[in-house]
Formats: sequence, C-alpha cells, structure tokens
Amino acid sequence: MRHIIVTGVSQGLGLAILTDLLAHGFYISACSRRYPAALLELEKEYPKQLFWQECDVANAEEVDMFVAYAIKTAPAHTELWGLINNAGVAIEGVLATFPNTETDALLATNLHGPIYCARAFLRQLLLKNGAGRIINISSIIGSRGYTGLASYSASK
Repeated sequence: MRHIIVTGVSQGLGLAILTDLLAHGFYISACSRRYPAALLELEKEYPKQLFWQECDVANAEEVDMFVAYAIKTAPAHTELWGLINNAGVAIEGVLATFPNTETDALLATNLHGPIYCARAFLRQLLLKNGAGRIINISSIIGSRGYTGLASYSASK
C-alpha cells in the first residue's frame, strides 16, 4: 500500500484530497494546525488508513517530527510514496499598508512550509532508496492576482 503525506487537511481542497486518496486505498499521514470535525468521520470509516497529527508547516522542527513520526507509525506493509504540499494561508490587506509581520507569517507557511515538508520527505525517501512524487498545490491567485491579496499571490 502506498503511503502519502498530505498537509493542510483541515478544510477545502486539502480535506477533499485526503478523502479521495483514502477512498482510493492509500495510507495517509495528514496534518493541519487544527483538528477538523470532518476528520472524525474519516477516522471511523478508514481506521487503518489514516494518521493525523497537529503540525504547523511553518515550523521546520515540527515538520521533521511529524514526518518522522508518520513514517514510524505507518503499517509495515506501506511504502512511502508521495507528498502533497497543500497547507497555505491567505491574509488580506492593501499592500501599501500590509504589516511586515503578516508578510513574514504568510511566507513562513506558503513558501518555507513546502520546502520544509519536501526536505523532510526526501530525506526519508532517500534513506529507503525509494521513488516518489511531490505535488505542490498552488493557487490561481498566484497567476491572476486579486484585490487585497498581493502578498498571498506572490507566495503562491
């Protein structure tokens, strides 16, 4: 059974990706900053295919611990195979008055987070001499722009 790590599963696209992968028989290690209510039903429906842990992808140490623990607790018959970097935050604001602290927080999640996750994933994959896939989820706002989301657009 292939093992896929998915970030940002608390709502929206991340939750939909998680649900679809479970339905297709993958073992999933998932993380988000908060436990989504919808996860309770998925854990009941797929008790042997799903591991969830709180993790802020903007924190490299949390990411390393999450990935290591996800692999350690995965069933023996699973093969680490994929990472879907979905976690992201959107903070609205006029660019001319957008606070630097908000920019730093946005970039920590949307830019540094996928790098931290890919690095932790690749380190584990290389230890096993395995093949795998990394998918980085972007946003149409990154190519089209949107009023009040200039910083978010730049980060995606």
